[in-house]
Amino acid sequence: MKVKSNMTKEIFMFNSDRLKAKEQGVDDTWFAVNNDENNPLDYNPWNQDLAEIKKKFLLLDQCVILFRPAFAKDEYSNREYNKGCYFLEITNQDGSITYSSKKLYTWEQLTPLAALFKDLSFSAASRVWKAKKL
Repeated sequence: MKVKSNMTKEIFMFNSDRLKAKEQGVDDTWFAVNNDENNPLDYNPWNQDLAEIKKKFLLLDQCVILFRPAFAKDEYSNREYNKGCYFLEITNQDGSITYSSKKLYTWEQLTPLAALFKDLSFSAASRVWKAKKL
């Protein structure tokens, strides 16, 4: 199944005082994906220091791989289904195109399938998806 949306994906890299962070035994660099400019993560999550450097990058269009839980409940019978099962989904970086598997998989079955898409551009991943008939 193919789903469309309009979301631009960016990544922000933040740096706080390196020496202070080192003294405290925490990292001085952290990242945020698609951070809201009106509510930035300008504080180091490990020691709450203010970021000294904030740099924005645009994410390249590599394939995003998702394991979506398929655990569901029938609203009429209250019966639960598909516990421990997952859909495999791939999407492009901006989330405008998503492919979702027609079949459910266990975690162990998904791991080798997900490896098929590692380090692929979304266009290459789309071709693999179609060839494997997922």
